Amino acid sequence: MVLSPGAKDDALTPRQQQIVGFRAYGETTKRVAQELGVSEPTVIREIGAALEKLGLKSEMELPLLFGTALRSGRRE
Repeated sequence: MVLSPGAKDDALTPRQQQIVGFRAYGETTKRVAQELGVSEPTVIREIGAALEKLGLKSEMELPLLFGTALRSGRRE
């Protein structure tokens, strides 16, 4: 995972880093849960915690943080 300068990825747990990386590239909550072998509520909870740590208000800000474009539910 590569964050833009100034981002504090060290504040995130390894699992949060994985989940945030998937979501930044537009993966759905269901797909992230399947990929990581966790429940959808776990993904939602970890995203909320990560957003708070990163000082973001919405998942829609993740692609900006990562310098990626959100693509209709798929990573490219």
